[in-house]
Amino acid sequence: MFKYPRFIITTPKGKFIKLYFWNAPFLRRFSKPKSTKERQSQRASVKNRFALIKKTLNIQNVLNYWRSGLVLMSLMLITIGLWSSLKKDFSDLPKSRLDVPDYTLKNFKTTRMDEQGHQKNQLTAKMMVHYPQANTALTAPYMVFYNEEGQPAWTMRAEKGEISPDGNQIKLLGNTTLQRQTQNPQQQVEVISQDVLVQVDTEYAETAAPSTIISHNSKTHSIGMRVFMPTEQVELLSKVRGHYVLP
Repeated sequence: MFKYPRFIITTPKGKFIKLYFWNAPFLRRFSKPKSTKERQSQRASVKNRFALIKKTLNIQNVLNYWRSGLVLMSLMLITIGLWSSLKKDFSDLPKSRLDVPDYTLKNFKTTRMDEQGHQKNQLTAKMMVHYPQANTALTAPYMVFYNEEGQPAWTMRAEKGEISPDGNQIKLLGNTTLQRQTQNPQQQVEVISQDVLVQVDTEYAETAAPSTIISHNSKTHSIGMRVFMPTEQVELLSKVRGHYVLP
């Protein structure tokens, strides 16, 4: 007995051959060959039947391949449909908690002290919106840095602002004004610029935006500037031009 996919060939002692193919029997009885010519004819007949079965199996394999391809294509279409549906559902969900403030304060005010308990700097704003893990937003921020005598040394004002999560960086956004405060009006300096980054701990400020520095008898323009508040130095970065008025 020889077993093949989907059919069985049985040879009961050379009397007849029975073929089962998809549960449909092909039966042909062969009498005992009487001559060499008849034996060759029977062999040719069996060979032809094997060729027919092989051809039929090849057709069935092609159909199986097509059937598998259709199943895979159907699964792909179903997956794409489910993904589109889920994507639409997710787009309707509320934004991440990182974009939702956990509290807000009006007329916000905070003061930092040094190790001796003296005022180091103070920040106020009309509105403060705090986010759990993002920059805190400020409306109309105003900042004051104090000198060792406890007197205002520099003041900063802007349209908007942001505080980093650790509180060490403050971005003054929009139109920004920095002023050096002294008791002598002739020594006061005003810096007009935009988008100034302030390092609170080191009392340092910088910007890459166009800046104008106004003093008692001069006006200077530059692209970008740096302010070192402890030493009262203003560094102009590029394209510096200005005019000076003699007293």
